[in-house]
Amino acid sequence: MRTRIMLFLVAALALMWLSASASLSATYIHKWTAFPNDGKIKVAASNAYLAEVAREIGGDRVWVISLTKADQDARNPKLYKSMVKAVAEAALLLRVDKDYDPWIEELVQRARSGRVVLDVGKVAHPSLDPSYRREVAANILAALLKVAPKDESYLRNNFEALRHKIDSAARPEQPAINR
Repeated sequence: MRTRIMLFLVAALALMWLSASASLSATYIHKWTAFPNDGKIKVAASNAYLAEVAREIGGDRVWVISLTKADQDARNPKLYKSMVKAVAEAALLLRVDKDYDPWIEELVQRARSGRVVLDVGKVAHPSLDPSYRREVAANILAALLKVAPKDESYLRNNFEALRHKIDSAARPEQPAINR
């Protein structure tokens, strides 16, 4: 009886360890190693900020991946085969510019991709410069419209909503007046 309990406990611990390591790997494995084949626009971005803007504008009509993590230096990342695959499959590739993201060129060459590479503008910290954020959004909208002209109305509506968010965040809050 004691042996059975010990075997059961060992099996339960092993099962818990396997499920925990599976959930950890799901968190850390690049989820963008392959885009689904569902007709959505496939977009790869050199950094998390550009990916987020593309997601906001593209909504449910796009699959967007960031080639680097938000907390990673996006100017000189380690290149992986999964990045090459993502670039090869993407209809649109977003980067800040060729001086800021020179590693994108190597990915494009490795992927043998003739995809549209969009330089969204010069480097500025997006959280501090609303005009830069508006420029990036407008450039990404223009690129998405070239790739998916049939979705123009949808994309423009999402762009306007994003522009409103950017403008609202840029306005200083008005202090409450006590009467």
